[in-house]
Amino acid sequence: MKILKYLLILFLGLIVIILLSVGLSVLLTYIPLKGMVYDYVTCNETIYLNDNGVHVDIIIPNENHTQFTSYGWGSKIFYIDTKEWGDLTFSNGIKALFTHPDGVIHVTQYNKVKPRWVKVHLHPTQFNKLKEFINNSFNYKNGKKILITGVTYGYGDKFYESTHHYSCLKTCNTWVNEGLKYADLPSCVWTPYNFGIMRHYTKT
Repeated sequence: MKILKYLLILFLGLIVIILLSVGLSVLLTYIPLKGMVYDYVTCNETIYLNDNGVHVDIIIPNENHTQFTSYGWGSKIFYIDTKEWGDLTFSNGIKALFTHPDGVIHVTQYNKVKPRWVKVHLHPTQFNKLKEFINNSFNYKNGKKILITGVTYGYGDKFYESTHHYSCLKTCNTWVNEGLKYADLPSCVWTPYNFGIMRHYTKT
């Protein structure tokens, strides 16, 4: 009976911890950070945010807006070893969340704007800071980004090694939120949720 009692206490304790964690994450998600406010006429740079329903990617156009580079960050376990939900195992999930696995940057090139993308107007200073944040997230060797060879989803995308490590506190969406925060763009205190980011931006 004592063992059952202890197991019940442990189970209830875990439930309380989970509920508190979710509650805290939602609270931090809904605390807004407005960022730097510039006169709209000076916000002559453009980026896009792509929400696939789970995580958000940052898309940077080239100077002529003829090519668009999408950047997504995440765990090497989730991105490479778990390409589909059917590949997700309990072991992989635990490793991804609690063993601080290597992070990777997923880079995809597009030739035109996709309908689901959300356009964001920003000041050149914000634009440059966001690019700086992204570039600082890559691992470099001899001045070149380290490509993970032989890995692709099959549409010309590439994966690169990252300086960051994944955890339950640093996820794909927290990386995007950190980038927006670094660039003095609207963001929140902390969020693991895609809606925590997208709630600050409307489709135009």
